[in-house]
Formats: sequence, structure tokens, C-alpha cells
Amino acid sequence: MRKDKKQVIGDEIGDEQIKLFLDFEPVDATSPSLHKLIKAYRGLRIDDFERFLTFFVEAGFDLDGKDEHGDDFVAVIKDQRNAAEYIELIDSSYRLMRSRCRSCRVKRGCDLFSRTKKRPALTENGAFFVEPNQA
Repeated sequence: MRKDKKQVIGDEIGDEQIKLFLDFEPVDATSPSLHKLIKAYRGLRIDDFERFLTFFVEAGFDLDGKDEHGDDFVAVIKDQRNAAEYIELIDSSYRLMRSRCRSCRVKRGCDLFSRTKKRPALTENGAFFVEPNQA
């Protein structure tokens, strides 16, 4: 880097920039949800990844998405150096989802979708609901 250039590390990125990671789509058999998680994991710092997970869950994406080998996000990253922090955030997101949705009956995720075939969403006060016209 040139001496007259200042290295910028740690600039805060906005919500709209973080939400751009929700737009990535896979080119292989990987689930779209898993692909978005991996892209965000590789491209965001831990604090920004935590914010990303809020948008990810609000958008109705699946924290249990699998790749073509049947591995989920935790299985894909578990051997990496900083994986523990990210895995902890994923576990926190599962707990948050379960605590906010009274219809959850399964260990991970919500059975509301499996019963209604409609994606749950977060309201501003943190409760889940399903829009009648939402598919």
C-alpha cells in the first residue's frame, strides 16, 4: 500500500450493505439459505454477521440449510479458526427463534412453516406471525 494511502479497518457498514448478502444465490446444489450464510461468514466481521443473522431470520431463511453433501453451516465451518464465535451466534439465533415463536415444537427452527407452508416472520416487537397471503 502506498504511504499516502490510509488503511481503513473497522469502518461501520450500514444495514443496506449487510442486507446485500441476502441477494446471493448458489450455482450448485447448495441451499440458498446456506449459501447466503457462507457468503456473509466470509465477507463480514463477527459484529456485522450478528446483525446479518437478524435480517436473515426476518427474511424467513432457514438456519438449517444444507449443501450437496448434507452439511449445514455449522458442519461447514466447524474446523476453521474463528468458527466458535460464529457457531455461538447461530445457536443464539436458534434460541431467539424458539423463544419468540410459541408454536415451536422442534429442536431447531419452527414447525409453523411445516404446518402452514407459510414462512414465519418477525414483527417489530419480536413476535412471529404469518401473513395470510404469504407463501
